Amino acid sequence: MLLALLACSSGDRDLAATPSGSAGATTSTSATSSATTGAGGAGGSGVTSTTTSATSGSGGDGASSATSSTSGTGGSTPGLPSKVTVVNGVADASALRLCFLEYPGQSNGSDVPWPADALGLAFAKGAYIAPESGVIPEGVDVRIHVLTGDLTVAAGKTCEEALALGDPAAGTGLLVSPLAVLPAPVFTSGKSLLIVPNGCAGGPGHTDGLETLACGQSYSALSPTLSMAAVAMGTQTAADAVGLQVVHAAAGMFFAADFRFTPGFDGAAEVPVANALSLGGIAPSPPFFALGSAELGQPGQAMMITYYPNDIYATSIVTLSAMLANGNLSATDLDDGKTFALVAVGAYPGIPSGPWWKALTYAVVPTDP
Repeated sequence: MLLALLACSSGDRDLAATPSGSAGATTSTSATSSATTGAGGAGGSGVTSTTTSATSGSGGDGASSATSSTSGTGGSTPGLPSKVTVVNGVADASALRLCFLEYPGQSNGSDVPWPADALGLAFAKGAYIAPESGVIPEGVDVRIHVLTGDLTVAAGKTCEEALALGDPAAGTGLLVSPLAVLPAPVFTSGKSLLIVPNGCAGGPGHTDGLETLACGQSYSALSPTLSMAAVAMGTQTAADAVGLQVVHAAAGMFFAADFRFTPGFDGAAEVPVANALSLGGIAPSPPFFALGSAELGQPGQAMMITYYPNDIYATSIVTLSAMLANGNLSATDLDDGKTFALVAVGAYPGIPSGPWWKALTYAVVPTDP
């Protein structure tokens, strides 16, 4: 049924996944998944997202104003390769690597983990996987395995070897965690896909009095919350504005949140971008087009602020300069005619980074890499 829905869907907001199946002997945690459809708000920004421990919620109805200057369909071309961007949102992983394996059977075990750099993809960083790279198997259902912990163990190893070394019984310090299964049509939908492993992988020493605020309400070292948000990003642009979408992938911020942006000028009023956005969701759709690049203001003064829905008391404040630093970007990269996703990852709002977890922040990635 999910495959049929995906095959018949249109627009950037539709993405589905199949249940994850058994965890396998090489995993540090079991994964059970669901594909859930968030209800669109007034802006029509409902999404279908994939998570393993959380469901997607209502899309925001933020003050997005697509004008006649917008360009790009924001849709998809079934049959063409999807563009895939990955963000590391695992709050207790300074870096991660991924194995994209055919499901069932894991027949791509001879491939090496991605990225090829043994140091992995750092927390709150994003990277693009080109369709021609061969990283993602073609024409098959794919199950992603997340490698965290001591990544040096996996240096020079194939995925098959890394999964064996990640068996807890091996005691290597490498953790391997399976995520949901993404059906083959996801990767031939012609969409711009964002995959965000998030939550916490757990493991030895990853326990603390604040652990549920760092990793999610159900977290314990023996019951990790590692999961995945998988959404289709909007690729529309506006000639006179910087397009913005928000992705809620911060497992520690387990409640639905309002996301409001304050430009970097003295006395600037905050502007709602996404309202009542739940974990696993992306909003608004079409993207937020209310501000031109010159209206964003000074990056060190501009802020993304979170609130409980319809509340007036801020729960977190992250400057635009901090977000850009995560993406290795500068303010000059935020040009009119481009659209970016601000991906919230990390712990509960206001909780600082701890001995093994990361505070709430945002990755910044282009929606059309």
